[in-house]
Amino acid sequence: GDINKDGMRNIMDVIICVRLILGIEGLAPEPGGPEYAISDANNDGLLNISDAVAVVNHILGIPSAQSRPMPNRLARLRIGRIEYSMSKNPCIPIYLDYAGAVAGIQVVLRSQNTNLKASTPVAIQWQDHVVESAVAGDLLSIVALNLTNSDHARDTTAPLLTIPTGTNPSSGTQSLRLESATVLDRFGNHLPVSLEQSYSSGHEGATSDHHKWR
Repeated sequence: GDINKDGMRNIMDVIICVRLILGIEGLAPEPGGPEYAISDANNDGLLNISDAVAVVNHILGIPSAQSRPMPNRLARLRIGRIEYSMSKNPCIPIYLDYAGAVAGIQVVLRSQNTNLKASTPVAIQWQDHVVESAVAGDLLSIVALNLTNSDHARDTTAPLLTIPTGTNPSSGTQSLRLESATVLDRFGNHLPVSLEQSYSSGHEGATSDHHKWR
């Protein structure tokens, strides 16, 4: 987990790991090589959000997933209607309905509107966090990590993330589709996930349909 090879595991290793997962740091290490082995913090042969959570939990002194029973509660992820920040900029909220503590999420969304420009999301539910995003074509990938050593549940009625957008909502409908998501509990267990599709529109009186992709 000492990804930057400075002899310590700290927040810099977490940030580099997240950027490698999203491809921000350039090409990921070659599988099977020594660089890949260092980045593969949980030793499962893959490079993904589980490795970032493993580094965070090592820093926080949280037991590994192997010491905890597998959760069977469903995590429901959905997109809400466009909201406005304190600075009156349009934002798209992402809600996570899960009663327990969450260590991190990795989400891939697809944009239907080519004019939609997304900035780095904000994790408004976690006091200490790391959030990174990357755009490849019409896909927006997000990794968000909770750096709080807490097993307390969140407020599921408030958004977990908000995605600032650079498009004026009055110019037309802006849509995002949830393509895939990985949600890990505080101990690094993978949670079963339900994706509720919706569209987000800036038109007055528009509604959100969680079952229909337009």
